[in-house]
Amino acid sequence: MFLRGEWDIKTLPKLIIFLLLVFTLSGTLGSVAADETPSANLDTSGTVTGWLENPLYSGKISAYDETGLVDETDILVGNYSLELPTGNYTLTAESDSYISQSHEIELNEPLVVDFKYMIHKHSIYGVVYDGDGQALKDIQVDAQDTEGYSRGYTTTNEEGRYLLPLYDYFSPDGSEPPLEVHLIYTLPVIFMKLFW
Repeated sequence: MFLRGEWDIKTLPKLIIFLLLVFTLSGTLGSVAADETPSANLDTSGTVTGWLENPLYSGKISAYDETGLVDETDILVGNYSLELPTGNYTLTAESDSYISQSHEIELNEPLVVDFKYMIHKHSIYGVVYDGDGQALKDIQVDAQDTEGYSRGYTTTNEEGRYLLPLYDYFSPDGSEPPLEVHLIYTLPVIFMKLFW
């Protein structure tokens, strides 16, 4: 190209064509790379708790869109976190021995989605209130079969909630057995509720 410090006239058109080709290719490759950059994912996180507000220690959260499963993650000590692109999803929480729970979401910013009050399969659960609608704590709840035998008992928590898992008493087809639920009050509790 240089001959004794001067441009060779014959190679100048080739140099110009070469430089145009380099600039054209670099611009094309740059635009392809920019188009392939994925859109930023958004954090979707929350807690997963049972009927008694206890954290679930295991299980999974799955995110579905209209095409099917998009992503899933494990529940770790009642918490989960997923990174998803913007869009509409169904989030489903699943854990062994629990009935699954789902939420429909529209994701266009980071979002907190909590799964509350997940229920044990094959269980009896509820809330005990007094006549004024106040939740009663420390009330014994006893589930008895039709012959009067106790099949399980527990006590209500701070919010008056109780849950009795009765795995062994349900029939193989999953149908519910005939049970009666009895509340057993103690005198101090009645006294406190009546006079305090």
